[in-house]
Amino acid sequence: SSAETWYNRGTSRLAIGQAREGLKDLDEAIRLSPRQARFRAVRAQACSMTGDDARALAEAEAALKLDP
Repeated sequence: SSAETWYNRGTSRLAIGQAREGLKDLDEAIRLSPRQARFRAVRAQACSMTGDDARALAEAEAALKLDP
C-alpha cells in the first residue's frame, strides 16, 4: 500500500477515537514517506491522544523542520 493509504486509514481511525491503531498506521505511512510534514503533524496529534506528550512534541518539531 502507498503512504497516502496508510495516512488516510490512520486519520480515519483517529477521527473515531482509535488513537493507538491510528498511530500504527501513521507509523507505516511515515516509514514509507518520511519527509511528509503533514504525516508527522498528525502523528504528533495521535501521540498526544495516547498520552505520549514527549513523543508528540518531538513529532511536532520534526514536522516543523520538514515544513517551516
